[in-house]
This record gives sequence, C-alpha cells and structure tokens, in this order.
Amino acid sequence: MMGVFFRAVQSPKTKAGKWGANLLLSVDQLGGSILGIHHDETISSHLGKCERGDFRFPWWGKPVHWFLEKTDPGHCKHAIEEDEGYENGRLFI
Repeated sequence: MMGVFFRAVQSPKTKAGKWGANLLLSVDQLGGSILGIHHDETISSHLGKCERGDFRFPWWGKPVHWFLEKTDPGHCKHAIEEDEGYENGRLFI
C-alpha cells in the first residue's frame, strides 16, 4: 500500500501533485537536518547508504529503515542520492 504512495509521489502528474511532492521532499530534508544528516539529503537516501555499508546506522535509523522497507521493499536503496550527504570527500555524519 505505501509502495504505491511512494511511487505516486516520485512521479506526480499534476501541478498540485508536483507541489505536494516538493513539500514532502522539503519535510524529509528538514527531518534529516534535525536528526543530524546532510541538509540536502533525504532520510531514505541516508538510510540506503547505511544499508550499503557506507557508514553506521544512527540511533534512530534501524527502526525507520525497517518501517520503510516493510512498506516499500528496496525503497532506501532506490532512494540513494550519490551526490548528497558527503562533504569534501568525507561522510557528513
């Protein structure tokens, strides 16, 4: 069920849908900033990098990762943004 939601948000068809997708993206990035990850990276991307082994899961990461993967298998791996979350060639967190 949530997998359908995630796919709909990733490819909105209407102007209102694009607005909603942008709003959700900014909320996601704000949440990541509050939790201590790079300000321009989504939580899903960060957790995908943790799953891949780039760095350890933060204290909140495993339960959130579990929930995302239960609702949309492969979500975090597909959400990885290779150009975000690194600073000067090092991991941000």
